Amino acid sequence: METERAKRLANFVSWVGANIKGDEKGEAQVFLDRFFQAFGHAGLKEAGATLEERIKKADRKGTSFADLVWKPVVLIEMKKRGEDLTRHYRQAFDYWTRLVPGRPRYVMLCNFDEFWVYDFDTQMDAPVDRVKVAELETRWGALGFLFPKPLVPIFGNDHVAVTRKAADQLADCFNLMVHPNRPGGAVDQPLAQRFILQMLVALFAEDIGMLPRYLVDHLLEGCKTKQDSRDLIGGLFEAMNTREKTADDRYQGVDYFNGGLFAEPARVELRLDEVGLLKAASHEDWSKVQPEIFGTLFQHSLGKVQRRAFGQHFTHPTDIMKIVGPTIVEPWRKLIEEADTLKRLNQLWQRMHDFIVLDPACGSGNFLYIAYRELKRLEARLFERMAEKSGRLDPAQMMFGFVTARQFFGIDINPFAVELAKVTMMIARKLAIDELHITEKALPLDNLDENFTAADALIDELGNPAQWPAADVIIGNPPFAGAKLLKPERGPDYVNAVRRAYPEVPGMADYCVYWFRKAHDHLRSCTTEDPVAGRVGLVGTQNIRNNQSRVGGLDYVVQSGTIVEAVENQPWSGEANVHVSIANWIKTQDPALVPSKRRLWFKLESKAKANRKKGQGLALKEYEFDVRECAHINLALSDEISVSGAVALATNGGLSYTGQYPRHGGFWLTKEQAAGMLAKRKKNLDVLFPCIIGNDLLTSGRPSRWIIDFQQMNVLESQQYVDTFDHLKPGGKRPANPSTPPAFRPAIPTRPAW
Repeated sequence: METERAKRLANFVSWVGANIKGDEKGEAQVFLDRFFQAFGHAGLKEAGATLEERIKKADRKGTSFADLVWKPVVLIEMKKRGEDLTRHYRQAFDYWTRLVPGRPRYVMLCNFDEFWVYDFDTQMDAPVDRVKVAELETRWGALGFLFPKPLVPIFGNDHVAVTRKAADQLADCFNLMVHPNRPGGAVDQPLAQRFILQMLVALFAEDIGMLPRYLVDHLLEGCKTKQDSRDLIGGLFEAMNTREKTADDRYQGVDYFNGGLFAEPARVELRLDEVGLLKAASHEDWSKVQPEIFGTLFQHSLGKVQRRAFGQHFTHPTDIMKIVGPTIVEPWRKLIEEADTLKRLNQLWQRMHDFIVLDPACGSGNFLYIAYRELKRLEARLFERMAEKSGRLDPAQMMFGFVTARQFFGIDINPFAVELAKVTMMIARKLAIDELHITEKALPLDNLDENFTAADALIDELGNPAQWPAADVIIGNPPFAGAKLLKPERGPDYVNAVRRAYPEVPGMADYCVYWFRKAHDHLRSCTTEDPVAGRVGLVGTQNIRNNQSRVGGLDYVVQSGTIVEAVENQPWSGEANVHVSIANWIKTQDPALVPSKRRLWFKLESKAKANRKKGQGLALKEYEFDVRECAHINLALSDEISVSGAVALATNGGLSYTGQYPRHGGFWLTKEQAAGMLAKRKKNLDVLFPCIIGNDLLTSGRPSRWIIDFQQMNVLESQQYVDTFDHLKPGGKRPANPSTPPAFRPAIPTRPAW
């Protein structure tokens, strides 16, 4: 088996060398067919792959063609020999996004000499591996999913695994530092947080070329005593905060970072076990650590009670793009590609420089990080188009970046989250410089103290509505707490203050609804003069489509806005075990600005199961998405008939009944017990009621139990019903009913017509 596999792959490599010149149009299809044969298929058609698969363009005004699609396994895009595959990442991602249902798990870019393999479900920024065609005979492990009987691929560039390991090591060190039983005493939490964040930047900086190579490693190796760690690591942070060159030889080559994060260099006496964790962390390749998911550190440092109370959870980058894409990327891309003069492109350049993004529930900054990265990529594309139109400009000479992290603002109630968000955005700048070959210095880092605020996003200290910074678009993932859980988790005083500040939001609306309403009110309208402004993309509980949550949020939004893209319902990718909905809208109803076709994403559970049955073994979840274009998306995030205009029937007298709420097992009766009481005294019928639940309706259609309900009677009146009252006394004979809730609240008395 191994010999035959190696022989086929070796033959393919030889055939490519002898026959392929690298012409994308003329040779791509025969190359791909031979490639599939090399992996044991009769050919690509026999395997079930499709050439030139039609894919609707993002602007919905045309069709693109993917070179090869093999659902649900892989999408392959071919480029000419010598082409820089980095430039085609966006095209591949856009194709992959719209290849639903049956979206391929993997995406490959190929220029006849090299395969770049992407797994967008886990890692968006960088390929999980790069495999040269000439090395296929020995490096096929990363392409194991291509065999007729797929093998688990072995990737050599798995950033997610590196990120999780590095985050855990720093989090473990932090937790040791602040532990109350720490020998010698716990480090004050603010100092420990500042130390860990400064160490985080130092570790990144060392591996991405902002600090001398191995400097942090050597300093940690020199930490033999508590005083060593205080002097050596604290000295490094001091040097990173010094504009002048230091006289200490140990810190030669250390440039000034900024006076924000490092304004107070953290000096801590570390124990040897804490130094050991930092050494382990320093041995990781921090150039592969993903800042947008490094919030794991933030989560590990919080107790579970606090995490639940404030709705904090990690969000997957692919899910973040369901907001950043429609709200920021697509509107800007449309303007850039449609601009037909250099003057218009210059206008867009100036506008992009002033474009402000706000996340009013920013957590550790992952939404803002991805928004920054995407806007920098759009800026690079804008430079390319300006060079095309000028005929003289070299885009490489124009790549001094004008989009900065200072255009991004965040609010979060947790101070540590805010500090981590600052760090995330600082690192984002250097990574963008490297990716896009921008001709600007990475240091000093942006001082973002004015951009990020540690505060409640809804109310200020006096209970007034909080003030948000001015913004063009708002994105984010507000807390998921439901209306019924909010008061026990945040306390009645807080809940009452929020409701006083926002009386227009119903009391039974979920917590996130306040963000939906405030975001819509905060933005100015989208206009033909400024079509990239006045846009919102937020994640919410699935209840935002229903009942009082819908009334308080989306009902209000669509009065002056238009939902242009939404996810109806999906399990969330993070720690929170919830289903969510996503809404992207524009604050306008102008037909010139609102697309005639909107996109509605929905789940297909059965399709994912069917794909697994095919033996591909590639589906990670029990569902997958499909999307349909529709003329409208209503406030229930559906394209079907809206029920928002439904009114109460006059025959109901303005009342509605939710039925009984039996909250104590003592009030339940079996049918036999109720019949016995009624046989003794017909009068008992005043306080005995049959009770039917959903299970009864689905089986016999008749009530299986009865319940005692004294309605509005006082104790003296209730005692007149001797049989039922005695039943409720201590020692009364009651049916076993362990599933019954432990309290009772009588409802409005009604007489069922049995």
